[in-house]
Amino acid sequence: MEHPYLNIFDDGKEASLHDDAELTVAVAEQIRSFPGSISISDVNSLPPEFIASLLEEYAGPRLSVSGHRYLTPESAAALSGFRGDLTLIGDFDLTPEVAESLSKVEGSLNIADVEKLSADAASHLTTHRGYLGLNGVQNLSDEAAAALSKHEGSLDLNSLSEISEAACLVLAKHRECVGMENLDPDTLTPTAIDAFKKAWPDVWGSV
Repeated sequence: MEHPYLNIFDDGKEASLHDDAELTVAVAEQIRSFPGSISISDVNSLPPEFIASLLEEYAGPRLSVSGHRYLTPESAAALSGFRGDLTLIGDFDLTPEVAESLSKVEGSLNIADVEKLSADAASHLTTHRGYLGLNGVQNLSDEAAAALSKHEGSLDLNSLSEISEAACLVLAKHRECVGMENLDPDTLTPTAIDAFKKAWPDVWGSV
């Protein structure tokens, strides 16, 4: 089947939506039969009716949407039905309502640019099963860390630059090593470092 709105590459495994394509139901109906991964760029907002129509039949392994600044609760609710790896690149407001919907995605969930994470939003995200990437978050409250410590999949917080000793101690209870590539060990207390060493010796043992 032809897909006039898609740029297809990698031997048909990947596709990107044409830059000038509007996110309408008609376009969604044209691209949802594509069997590979789809990326949609430079989107300010995601119409819920477009998402709902796309996900009616789309069974590709990965959906990536970048550039958006607005993700409404209605759009997040539509995305909650996705069964695959979802990447959202855009500094939108991750409210508890939006987080609750996104936590229902069955697959990897990468929320790349969101800088602020409330305790309530973190509490909803902790119910997600699978990889969770929150690589825009720079500061993590004790309450948000406590919630994320209960997450049962892989967790990355690779932009994290500030965290309290209390948050470190509770985050060290996460079942897997938490990715924190930007965190400077020199900013941590000896107690926090010891907790990380005990929890994840393969990564923190040499610090």
